Amino acid sequence: MRHSIAARPSSGLFLGAKLGFPVCVSFLIFGLTFGVAAVEKGVSPANATLASLAVFSGSSQFLILDMLGSPAELAGIAITVFLLNIRHLMMGAALVPHMRGAPYPVQLLGTLFMIDETWAIAMSPDAESSRLHVLVGSGLVAMAGWVAGTAAGAVLGGLIVAPERVGADFVYYAVFLFILASMWNTRTSALPWLVAAGIAVATAQVLPGKWYVVTGGLAGALIGGAQPWTKISS
Repeated sequence: MRHSIAARPSSGLFLGAKLGFPVCVSFLIFGLTFGVAAVEKGVSPANATLASLAVFSGSSQFLILDMLGSPAELAGIAITVFLLNIRHLMMGAALVPHMRGAPYPVQLLGTLFMIDETWAIAMSPDAESSRLHVLVGSGLVAMAGWVAGTAAGAVLGGLIVAPERVGADFVYYAVFLFILASMWNTRTSALPWLVAAGIAVATAQVLPGKWYVVTGGLAGALIGGAQPWTKISS
């Protein structure tokens, strides 16, 4: 059953919050895992919570945690996070027509809250009359869950004397496996992941630190980006 909404901003915000509530609940759980993992890595609860508020990207934040302290810390983090989020360029382009005429602060909020889940909600048929405000409404509740979960997880994680004994040191690897599994939804997506894994394994044998994340991510992105052009030319 589709929701009927008016073009009024308040209607879009409330609908976005309603449609985004399941995302809020799931982000609350994932936020808990990030908070625990961040404290285990030596990040203070305050900084972990601030990171979730400022970055609002679970995959990027877990990736940064994994790369902290490596020789590739600065360049590697910047390059890999860029590659991980390059899809946002296309997602943002799809939203541009729906942002025209909206107040500039609302447009900025829309770009801040544009993640995979909220973008999908905003581009659904239910949100046709007010996509930007639905995006902001769903983003508000999603961020609330993510930040609250991070804060709670960071506090709870700080109470664990030996995180490795309860498996907290493995949590960000588990989350990455979940993220990869959710993104691998077609057969055509297998090749970029296989290439990325192969390049990453090879790089890990010859370069120190976390450079395997950078080379693997770059190789996978190049293969994934080339696939549509291959189909067109054939």
